[in-house]
Amino acid sequence: MAEYTGEVIYEKPQARVKPAVNPALVNALVPPVSTPVTPMGGTPNIPLSPQDQRAFNLSQINRNAAAQIEAEKIKPIPEKTNASVLENHQSLNKLDDALELLESNKNAIGLKGNLGQFLLNNLDSQGIDTRAAISDIGSIVLHDRSGANVTVGESPRLMPFIPSPTDTYEAAKNKLTRMRKYASEEQDALKATYSKEQGFKDFPVLPARVGINKPPVGAPPEAKKAPDGKWYSPDPTRAGKYIQWGD
Repeated sequence: MAEYTGEVIYEKPQARVKPAVNPALVNALVPPVSTPVTPMGGTPNIPLSPQDQRAFNLSQINRNAAAQIEAEKIKPIPEKTNASVLENHQSLNKLDDALELLESNKNAIGLKGNLGQFLLNNLDSQGIDTRAAISDIGSIVLHDRSGANVTVGESPRLMPFIPSPTDTYEAAKNKLTRMRKYASEEQDALKATYSKEQGFKDFPVLPARVGINKPPVGAPPEAKKAPDGKWYSPDPTRAGKYIQWGD
């Protein structure tokens, strides 16, 4: 076999040149975790080229479209459910009002509750609001997760929790506290059934409770509760002075 004796030339392979990357476009399309998404105008320090700006604008449009699609997947809360949550909220407020009135006048109920309304109200006019709030508890309406509603007085489960003007302070407070716990659990369960985790929108903001501004026993109607938690009314015998009421 003949032997090749010619010169062999080896060419060194040239390194591949990487394409230039505009850092502004990279930062705009894939920003770091700690860096907010760059607005449509490009980065403040390094302007985008027209081609890169168009690419970023298209990416932004795609992101907005994807966000719109996801937003449309969120289901609205049924109007009936919103109404039920609002009514439960009002019922909880009534229970809180009754508890607050009872605390402000612990002697409004008890054995005296066996007296007739006319006689009792004349003997203890300061306790009228407390007794009325407690007597009204049986008419509170609660809604469950199925949307059914029932008054407390019609529910066998809640009948033992209904306070009466003839109850002692301790018994009435215990009943009101247990009923409020039950009502709060029903409200939480209803809201959990239609929560964001279940694919629903947020519930509307519920109105804040106004509360009871009820002076303690013996205090005049114009008495006001101060930030220190005590009640004061103007002293009729000393201008600019106040009388403290209660403990």
